[in-house]
Amino acid sequence: DLFRVSGGKTHDWMLHGPLHADYTIETPLELKPRAGKLVEISDLRSAVTDGPVSWTIRAGKSAVRALLAAAPGTEAIQGQGPAIRRPGKQSFTAVRRTGGKSLYAAVHEPLSGEPRVKSIEVLGPQDPEAALIVTKVVLEGDRIDYFLSTLDAQPPFASRGPVAECSLAGTFAHVVEIGGKVSHAELVGSELIFHGVKIQGAVYSGKILGVERSVSQEDIRKAY
Repeated sequence: DLFRVSGGKTHDWMLHGPLHADYTIETPLELKPRAGKLVEISDLRSAVTDGPVSWTIRAGKSAVRALLAAAPGTEAIQGQGPAIRRPGKQSFTAVRRTGGKSLYAAVHEPLSGEPRVKSIEVLGPQDPEAALIVTKVVLEGDRIDYFLSTLDAQPPFASRGPVAECSLAGTFAHVVEIGGKVSHAELVGSELIFHGVKIQGAVYSGKILGVERSVSQEDIRKAY
């Protein structure tokens, strides 16, 4: 996930598990009781950190970990709210940042044993209005994934700080490095140059004429 947020004073990035099932949420942060409510979410506990925030959601034999990149003065909040799709209450979380501008970068990893994702980091200034944002995700096995994101309808951008030898003519790119060498990459745009490797892409344009759905409303109601 990458969310650029500008305006207002308080921003909450919220997360919950499967609302039709019972689940738990874990975090390594030491949460302490907190006053107030988040709409209908009460019994709040929170912690303020300058480091990354990790939530692990477990439901039955399934588990997913959300790892959020660090930013100064981040408040991680957990509380209880209406379960919505079943009786009772359930856990909800929020990552709160203040100041009018926020950049939320997160990676979601289904777990089978120990996590493969070691860290996530936004390279360079954490400015949601920056022309180019580069997110670095370090995995086990000497692998690094880079995600490059620009604003829509922008000219090519050359990175002078976050990543050396980086230029993107497009809106998005994903680059995989293994052992310090580019393994493969994909992009939405015409050209990417990354650590000396040039990748050609394609630009598509047109009008969306319609959207079709194969699942009916009745099928959705039966599922829940």
